[in-house]
This record gives sequence, structure tokens and C-alpha cells, in this order.
Amino acid sequence: MIVGKENFKNRDFGLAGEDFSFFTAVKPSCYFMIGCAMEGSLTEKGTDRPLHSPFFTINEKALAIGSSIWVQFIEDHMFS
Repeated sequence: MIVGKENFKNRDFGLAGEDFSFFTAVKPSCYFMIGCAMEGSLTEKGTDRPLHSPFFTINEKALAIGSSIWVQFIEDHMFS
């Protein structure tokens, strides 16, 4: 497991999906957030601004986590 069960948080889904609903009508889908700037996630001082803010600065730890999740997904599904 990449992040551990203690780091999973179920949240009400809002408008974060943007056009994602159109994709789900065609293929089975999943949407997840890696917490690059969300309250209570990987935020550090100066990186806790909303994603679409002109002042947003990504917490770069989230990039490694997001990449690792996709690599693990591929390993689990392509090589089984």
C-alpha cells in the first residue's frame, strides 16, 4: 500500500470532477485526490492555497505519492 489505510479520508464529492462525469459514462472509472493542497493532507506552510488560486504552490511530496499510486495500479492490473 502506498499511503496506508490511516491516510484515506472519505469526503463528500463536490465539483472537483469537472468533466470527469463524461468519462465515467463511457468507461468504469475512479477519481481520487492525492492531497496536494487540501486541509489535513500533505500541506505545509505556504502550500495550503486552493488548487485554482493564482497563489497555489504544490506540495511536491504529493507528486511522488500520485506517481507511485499509478505505478502500483499498473503493476497490479497489467501483470496479473
